[in-house]
Amino acid sequence: MAGKVSAYRGCLLGLAVGDALGLAVDDKSWEQIQENYGPNGLLGYDLVNGCAEITSYTQLAAYSCNGLLVGLTRGRIDTALDYIRLGLTEWTRSQLFYRDPETSFCYVAKLPQMRGRRCRDSRMLDTLRRNDLGSPEKPKKANDYPGSLTVAVAAGMFYNEERLSPARLGRLGAEAVALTHGTQAT
Repeated sequence: MAGKVSAYRGCLLGLAVGDALGLAVDDKSWEQIQENYGPNGLLGYDLVNGCAEITSYTQLAAYSCNGLLVGLTRGRIDTALDYIRLGLTEWTRSQLFYRDPETSFCYVAKLPQMRGRRCRDSRMLDTLRRNDLGSPEKPKKANDYPGSLTVAVAAGMFYNEERLSPARLGRLGAEAVALTHGTQAT
């Protein structure tokens, strides 16, 4: 189990490091990056007050994983998607309100870095505020932006051959992504 915990931490840390590094060049062309950082592009972090910033994608992954962890500790793996949704709902509240949550299922909600407003996509917040989130068959938001994959990280780390088949894992990942992203508008 200790090896798996290290792998989970490594996966989330790698996601956070990559997101923090890429934040400065998000949505920029190679030419724009070279213009701002030189011919080799970005070679380090753009620090804010001496620190690399935590991105909304890092927050999304942490809340999604935390939601699944709540489901696991309750012995409710059959409703794993509901717990991912719970984590995303708590993340949405952290982006909309600037005070500490009165109640929270996710322990990451207690960390100031995980409550800071980072989301620059108001459409995602609008989508997550709905009662009827998307599914692979009926997406609610037409967006195939790569940030959607951070929600699927939780599903991937949830895999255990004794509790979940690879096919069911793939479906859970697709369902998790479809909560906020899709390829059709409704």
